[in-house]
Amino acid sequence: FDRRTEAARPAPFRRTGRRTERHALRSPQKLCGHAMTSLAEWHAAVNNGEWERITVRVGLQTFPLRTIQQVELERWSSPPFVWDRNWLVLGHDGSPHAFIGRDGSINVLTLASSALVKEAQRERDVSRLIELGAETRERAIALLEVYGSRQAAANALCAAADTSIPSEVRKWVEQLRSGGERQKEAAARALWIFTVTNSNTVWIRRAGGIPPLVALARGGSDGQKGHAAWALA
Repeated sequence: FDRRTEAARPAPFRRTGRRTERHALRSPQKLCGHAMTSLAEWHAAVNNGEWERITVRVGLQTFPLRTIQQVELERWSSPPFVWDRNWLVLGHDGSPHAFIGRDGSINVLTLASSALVKEAQRERDVSRLIELGAETRERAIALLEVYGSRQAAANALCAAADTSIPSEVRKWVEQLRSGGERQKEAAARALWIFTVTNSNTVWIRRAGGIPPLVALARGGSDGQKGHAAWALA
């Protein structure tokens, strides 16, 4: 049978809460199989919906949480703090340790460090950017640092591969992203003049210039705001 199914809410299941919790708490360190995570970290992860950080270990296999398990963890973490104590058992510090299956199996909960999750996501982003044409790991990392997200970096790669975009537009958009304050204002002004001359913003859009123009229009200096707003008009 599928032991993941056994970790779903047991119905009917009337194992006494006291016996079940004693069984789970007998060796919380052994149950977790990793350094124990603080109660505050568990509450933060559940309340923020960081489900990718929480996994269930069944035997030697690890699975993501099922929706019904997420709901039960939310019931544990949120007022009035009422959850099925026969199903979701806690450790000595009150943090979740395991779901108990109908057959008594212990389905261990693990909360990964947020730093580890971010690092894993970064590695996936780097690999994807290399596939899209970044070519080297170093360039992919540099793109992520400059553009802030995989999607923005991927858009920049696509724009760089689009030879139909005028070179001066590429240069001005790059100045918007990474230039100094005067360079950004000059680039916004140049793009405004470009839109007047060409009667559209298609090339600017394809070069990825709209987001930095919007950012300048909202939070730049008076000169930057004016030129960016006209370029976007």
